[in-house]
Amino acid sequence: MVRRKRNKIEALVNNAGEWIYDNDTLEKKSIDYFHDLYNDDDVSGGKDALWARVLRGKYHCGDDLIPQMKCSSNSSRLWKAVVRNWNHVNDGMEWRVPDCNRLCDIATAPIPSDIFSAKVSEYVTPSGEWNWNQFQFLIPDHARLKIAAILPPSDGNEQDKLDWKFSKDGGFSVKTAYQSIVGMNEGVEDNFFRRVWHLKVPQRVKSFIWLCRHNKLLTNFERVKRCMIDSSICTRCNSGSEDSLHVLRDCPRVKGIWMHLVKPCHWHFFFSADLHSWLKTNLQKNFGSTDLEWTATFAIACWSVWRWHNEHVFGMNDGIHTDPFFTIVQRVHNCNSNFGAMLSNAKRKLERVNKSIKWLPVEVEYGILLLLSGLCTAWIHGFRRVIIEVDSLVAYGMVQGSLSDSHPCASLVWRIHGLLEKDWDVCFQHIYREGNTVTDAMSRAAYQSGKDLSFVDNPPSGVAAALEADLRGFGSSRAVVV
Repeated sequence: MVRRKRNKIEALVNNAGEWIYDNDTLEKKSIDYFHDLYNDDDVSGGKDALWARVLRGKYHCGDDLIPQMKCSSNSSRLWKAVVRNWNHVNDGMEWRVPDCNRLCDIATAPIPSDIFSAKVSEYVTPSGEWNWNQFQFLIPDHARLKIAAILPPSDGNEQDKLDWKFSKDGGFSVKTAYQSIVGMNEGVEDNFFRRVWHLKVPQRVKSFIWLCRHNKLLTNFERVKRCMIDSSICTRCNSGSEDSLHVLRDCPRVKGIWMHLVKPCHWHFFFSADLHSWLKTNLQKNFGSTDLEWTATFAIACWSVWRWHNEHVFGMNDGIHTDPFFTIVQRVHNCNSNFGAMLSNAKRKLERVNKSIKWLPVEVEYGILLLLSGLCTAWIHGFRRVIIEVDSLVAYGMVQGSLSDSHPCASLVWRIHGLLEKDWDVCFQHIYREGNTVTDAMSRAAYQSGKDLSFVDNPPSGVAAALEADLRGFGSSRAVVV
C-alpha cells in the first residue's frame, strides 16, 4: 500500500503490514525496487522481465525471443536510434543449442531447402554423439574441429537460449557492444594487421595499406563529407564519385593497370568486391599474372596508384610519360633486392635477441567438455574412486561453483554436476600446466587419430616417456616472478 501527498510517497507498508515513514528507508526501498525492475535481463534474452514486456507492448516488438525492431514517424529519437543500431545487437547474438532446435531458427547463413526444417538433434547418433557422416562433407576442417568440441544437443536438456558472443559469460554489456562495433574485441587476433606487418615492402607502403583498411584516404568523397569541397566527382575521369575504391581500382585510368597485373580468371571477384574484402583477399591469395610475390605487388601497386593520383591533383605530373605496369614491376624488384640484401647482412651479424612468446589459451568450453568426457568414461568403465587433475584454474572454479543460465558453459557444468550426484567419489585437483605433461603428450598423439574417443593398450613412445617421467617425479621447471 502507498500513501501519496502531492505526488510524493510519504509511507509504504512492508511485508509485516507496518507503515514506514522514515525518508532514508523509503529511499532505499525505492532504489531496491528499481534495481529489481531493471536487472541484467535485456530485451532479447529476458523477454519476460517487466520492463522488457513494457517495451515490447509499447513499440509492438512481438512475442518472439528476438524482438521485431521497427519505428514509426512519431517515435522518439531515442527509440529511432535503438532501431537504427539494432543490427549491431543482431551481429552479437548467438544461439546456445542444448535442446533440439530447428536449423532454420538458428542458422546464420542460407541452408538447402531439403534440410530447412531439420533439427540439430537429427545430426546426433542414438548414443548421443555427432553423426559426422551426415554433414562433415559440407563444412571446412576448422569448422569440424570446433563442432567436435561442442556438446551435442538432446531432448532432455533445457531450452535453447540467446547469448551475447562478445562476452565471456554470455551476458550483454555496453562495453563489449561498443568494442565489437569499433573492432576492439578482446581475444580476437587481428590477422589483417599481421599480414600488413609481414609485407616485404617499405614502411610507408604498410602505413598506406593500413589507412586503406580503415578507409581514411582523403578522397573527394571524404572531402565533401567534411565540407571541404562541393563535388565528389573524380577529377581524373569525371565519371564517378571519388571514394577509396574508385581511386585505387575502379577509375578507368587505373583499371587498365590492374587488368595487366591480375589474371583474367580473377577479374570478376577482383573488380566486384567491397573495400574490406578486396584488401583482405589480396593479402591472402595470389591473383598476380607475374612470377612476383602478389602481396608485395598488390601493396606497391595500390601505393603507386595513390601517388600518381596525388601528383595529378597537385599538378606535378600525370604519370602518363611512364608505363605504369613496368614501373610497378620495377619497384617490386627493387624492394625484393633491398630486402634480400638486408637479410644477407643480418645473417653475418648474429646477435642474441630476447623475444616475448605469445600464447593463446584454448577456449574454456573445450576444457569443460574434456572434464565431462573424462567423467563419462570413468563411470562407464566402472571406476568409483576418481581423482581428476585440472590445469585450467578457470575450468576448476566453474566446476566447483555455479554459473548463470546465459553462460556458454552452463549446460556442460550442469551435466558435470549431474554426474557428480551419482554414487561414487570424485575429487578435483588443480595442478600447474608444467605438471600436466602426460595429458599434453596424449593430446599431441591423439591429434591425428580422429575425433572419436579411442583406447590403446600400448601408449605411443612420446606418451610412454611422459608416463615414465611422471612416475619418477620428474617435471618441467616453472618460472615464477618474484
